[in-house]
Amino acid sequence: MRLINLTPHALTIYGPNGMQEIPASGSLARVRSTSEVIGEVAGVPVIRPTFAEVDGLPDPEPGTYYLVSSVVLTALRSHGIHRSDVIAPATGPNDGCIRNAQGHVQGVTRFAGM
Repeated sequence: MRLINLTPHALTIYGPNGMQEIPASGSLARVRSTSEVIGEVAGVPVIRPTFAEVDGLPDPEPGTYYLVSSVVLTALRSHGIHRSDVIAPATGPNDGCIRNAQGHVQGVTRFAGM
């Protein structure tokens, strides 16, 4: 199994075999978005973002998983694209990720899939 990190930074994974760092591959999966103002609350605009197509995601390869941001994963879903080879770091409050004293994510213990 091969993991290709399509985010701009290294990802640290804490798994059953210890800690593993997955370096950034140098290629990025990105999604462009636009937004429209849909209202206002206390004088501040409320917007609705709309995701465009995802750029930089390679075609599936046997035995390969692509690590992307949760925004990319969400954009793929919103376009009805479901790929079992695309995963994102699970960093929600109940996902067991490792955080430093300031609350920043240091590593993950699981992934989010489609």
